[in-house]
Amino acid sequence: MAAAEQPESEKPKQEEWIHVKSKSRFRRNAPKPPAQLPASASKPDEPRILKSVADITAEYESFKARWRDTACHSKLRELVKTNAGKHQTVRKAVCLGVGTFDPEDGGWDAKRRSYIQLDGFLTIVEVLSHRMLAELYKESIQCSFQEPRFAPNDTEFLTNLGHKVVESPAAFEAVDEDTLVFAVHMYRPIYEATLEKALPAMFVGTGWDVWDEYVS
Repeated sequence: MAAAEQPESEKPKQEEWIHVKSKSRFRRNAPKPPAQLPASASKPDEPRILKSVADITAEYESFKARWRDTACHSKLRELVKTNAGKHQTVRKAVCLGVGTFDPEDGGWDAKRRSYIQLDGFLTIVEVLSHRMLAELYKESIQCSFQEPRFAPNDTEFLTNLGHKVVESPAAFEAVDEDTLVFAVHMYRPIYEATLEKALPAMFVGTGWDVWDEYVS
């Protein structure tokens, strides 16, 4: 008996793709973005708390004690002492751009640079002052600081040490042939303003061979 032919609708469709839908239990919908809080509910910026003058002073004394026990400090003193008689007598000193002693991010490296530059400057002044006393000068070297980033507590800290803080351009205008200028890694316009009126008795900063072409 001949087999009955299957209708076309019942024949297997070999070339037809079968799509399998995922039934994974771990499939999730895309996360919804967080709801926006009303402006009144957002947290306002907290005011910055400045370091106290007492804290700045304590930090300075700590850095100073460690740095003055290094070979670098000893070499600086010896260098200044050895060359003290080879330049004009220093009667005043200007320190530019030493940086704030209370940086906003509280960075240790930034504070360390500022404190060591400060004490390097004051070490030079101390050595020169001792030389002046030995020669019976009856005057001390007045130190002035100019730094646009100083906070009020920076200013009070330096004032308590017996120094003067001035606003720009007072320090530039104070430079004359009897001045020590301490300005480490300043921009060219700062050096131009510093050396515009006169060449100081002593200069600590970027090498003269780099900047002499800009001096008129």
